[in-house]
Amino acid sequence: MSTGQIMLTGGGVFVPVTAYTNDGGQGDRTSIITVTQSMTLNDQGTPGLIVEGGAPGAGDYNFDFNISLVSDEDITFEFQEPKYIDEFLFRFTFGGSGNSGLGAGNYKVRASNNDVDYVDVSASFTTGSSVDKVVSGINLDARGYLYYQIYFIDDALLSNDFFKAEFKIAQGAI
Repeated sequence: MSTGQIMLTGGGVFVPVTAYTNDGGQGDRTSIITVTQSMTLNDQGTPGLIVEGGAPGAGDYNFDFNISLVSDEDITFEFQEPKYIDEFLFRFTFGGSGNSGLGAGNYKVRASNNDVDYVDVSASFTTGSSVDKVVSGINLDARGYLYYQIYFIDDALLSNDFFKAEFKIAQGAI
């Protein structure tokens, strides 16, 4: 049995125990998670700042989107070892435009172990007007992955929204 897993009664199925407080879940994770994006972003911040901890807001430690996204674009989180994540928390604070969260459009979470062949690990979702958006029910097959992706299914607008991500994650490699 891997670290951080429990065995369900009956069929011998291992289910990882997750928490936001486990390594890689919250706080400064820039040394253990590489963040990249397929879209063009404005000049405030770098993708890695999404996982550097702290509350979202104006300042040099935040990440500001100011673009219109189209389908087939993504933000990818690369871990150093396979990780099991069953929930994402997206934290927002809104800039001058007053946009809400990720804005209009549909999103999903995908995962891969080779950064090429991705599988959907969540249903599609929108953020609505949430400041904190929880996306649960991720990764129901209880597998660990090296790459997790916020995938933009169709048109979305992000404008002056400062964004952070936290993960409900299992301890250790899965």
